[in-house]
Amino acid sequence: MTDVVHDSCDRRSTSVDLLQIAGSLAKTIDFVSPALRAHQQTTAFVALRTARALGLSAEECRQVYTASLLHDCGSVFEATGDRLALLEFDEITPHRHARAGAQLLERVPLLADAARLVRHHHVPWDDRRGESWEGEEVSPLSHLVHLADRMTILLERRSDDPLQQVPMILERLRAGSGSRFNPEHVAAFAEASAPEEFWFSLTYGVAAGLHQESMELDPIPLTLDQLLGLSEIFFRLIDSRSIFTADHSRRVSEIAALLAAAAGYADTVPFRVAGMLHDLGKLAVSMEIIEKNGRLTPQEINIVKRHPYFTWEVLRDIGGLEELARWAALHHETLDGRGYPFRLPAGRIPTEARILAIADLVAALGEHRPYRSGFDAGKIKESLVDRAASGLLDKDLVALAVANLDDIMAQSEFGSPRERPA
Repeated sequence: MTDVVHDSCDRRSTSVDLLQIAGSLAKTIDFVSPALRAHQQTTAFVALRTARALGLSAEECRQVYTASLLHDCGSVFEATGDRLALLEFDEITPHRHARAGAQLLERVPLLADAARLVRHHHVPWDDRRGESWEGEEVSPLSHLVHLADRMTILLERRSDDPLQQVPMILERLRAGSGSRFNPEHVAAFAEASAPEEFWFSLTYGVAAGLHQESMELDPIPLTLDQLLGLSEIFFRLIDSRSIFTADHSRRVSEIAALLAAAAGYADTVPFRVAGMLHDLGKLAVSMEIIEKNGRLTPQEINIVKRHPYFTWEVLRDIGGLEELARWAALHHETLDGRGYPFRLPAGRIPTEARILAIADLVAALGEHRPYRSGFDAGKIKESLVDRAASGLLDKDLVALAVANLDDIMAQSEFGSPRERPA
């Protein structure tokens, strides 16, 4: 097996669009709280339509669209009550999550512009005094994101008649014109939202509407190497909520790459990317379940079983990432056809997904959890061999993992739970 060179995913011909990645990240952010579902996408729709009504340049439209998709990424680190407080039109302490989101985004140079807008997206206009905040210049585009964000809070998306809400929404925004919001933005929003289609798209078809809207923006192609750097944001969003999972996705990424190299794959970057993204859907699992010190109830187990499906939902429509999305989504499938959530038979589970499943298991077993300490190498090897003998894992890949496990564990930095990353 080790003398075979695999080329299942050619990086030279693979590229993905940054805007599509941002859209998928927006879906991921909203997994954290069902009450916030589609908030990022709706805000982006409103902001982009208003930006066009203002006659902004294509580059400015791209910036405001990207920032709107990601504007609440910092709320992932907030307590549930604080996240739900963002649903109040007159929010009390909005800036903490804005700063956290900006700090997260500015780690990636491609998102530097978005980080700048996110940092100030709750600064009030305050009769132009909001052009600066705490000694920093505030972009006019931040104020546009602010208006779009607050407008979507006013919209009751469960209503069967969105047009009935229009007078109230326009009245609230106009009441804040000059104090909370830039008057030019309020006027442009009123113009953009005049067609009934605007409100129907917000209420019934924001996902399809976003697809059409974003198609008019120039794509920003990323190579898999660039996507690997961008995946740090996903990794931190997924894992940083708990000290027990603080390094999990990074560790799965590293183990998958090491195991793939041992299996003869010439290029391990696709495995690194898939490993970083495999647990995106876990944002839909509450912290109470993740950090539970004891056996999960049947209902809690059912909730955990959702997460690979949500990973698939987030990643599958990203052009150029279809294959990696499949590997990431299948990391809990087993060769006996009884894995979850797809229950695929062995013949439909690709080798790459089998590698990722082993990497995920090795990482999980070696890490500390609220209910147990991490296993040592000997105990992990025993568990792998038992699962292979039971027909759950690929025997050849398990043999390869066992043979290389000491090196894998040394390079993957297992140890005591780390402090929550800044």
